[in-house]
Amino acid sequence: MIGVHTGGPHGLDHIGVLCAGLQIPLVVSEEKTLAAAREFYPDLQVVYRDLPDLSLEFFARRASALLTCSYRFAEEFAPLSDTRIIYCPHGNSDKNLGAARQDLSLIYGEHMKDLLRSHNCRYPTVTSGNYRALYYEMHKAALSAKLDEHINENFCSTKKTVFYAPTYDLKTFPDAFRVIQELSPHFNLLLRWHPLLDELYPAEVEKLKHVCEEVAHICDLSAFPAIYPILHRADFYLGDASSIGYDFLTLNKPLFFLGKYAGEIYACGTPLASHDTWDLTISTFQDTTELKMARRKLATRTFGKTKPFKEMMQEIQQALQQSRACRT
Repeated sequence: MIGVHTGGPHGLDHIGVLCAGLQIPLVVSEEKTLAAAREFYPDLQVVYRDLPDLSLEFFARRASALLTCSYRFAEEFAPLSDTRIIYCPHGNSDKNLGAARQDLSLIYGEHMKDLLRSHNCRYPTVTSGNYRALYYEMHKAALSAKLDEHINENFCSTKKTVFYAPTYDLKTFPDAFRVIQELSPHFNLLLRWHPLLDELYPAEVEKLKHVCEEVAHICDLSAFPAIYPILHRADFYLGDASSIGYDFLTLNKPLFFLGKYAGEIYACGTPLASHDTWDLTISTFQDTTELKMARRKLATRTFGKTKPFKEMMQEIQQALQQSRACRT
């Protein structure tokens, strides 16, 4: 079994962490992804190949099973080969799911299982639990030290820290400028832009980055692939439809949301309306027993019980032996 990732460094916190834990190699096709893998995940066996070299023959000669976090990869590859396709999730959210042709899909827990069922996705699954949080606990000192290297020296030790992580959407930008303007005087602000924002709206992203460079108490962590060190450093999460909100549930800290969306997580947090004073709403927020219980309950439903990597590998191997997805 080998993993393949043809995207940027942000995907390493999903498929890279999983490959490291399962002790299988990961093939990457971007040099910046290779560099990030070596810097942040030194225990990961990473192999670089140019994208044109990643042919059907290349994988067929090297593995009977292929781990990927791309639906499109599974769609294109599966009909052409006997190599098994295993899907690695890249976050838990309430967004629509595609029905790819993988032989096996890893899922975090019951929430993702129900979401697959609601979209009529019936391929075999193996529950992984929160392997990313597990990996962070195994490498906490090193990853936290890496984060210390990236956080601005002018962060104020007496201020609370907000982690702002929006998803990709054009309406993100007016919200983001307002977040920076209202929150930066009162909080340390950790930012992580969705990687698709750079691809879809490069000019707007450059404007945001320029503003961030001019404002104190802000650190742009878009190039920092590991999420869980950031979550542990933050006091509050601020987002919209990003899957990072579900990750933040594991710490049972307050969540705030910009915009209205469908999904279970929004009952666990506080919406910020356009007429609110956002910094005042966050700074005066009083957590409640009801919200704490709701976050804890949904975290359990989302991630379930932590599963050791060795046990996960055994279950993956058993599942591949017992069943095979129908390929049409």
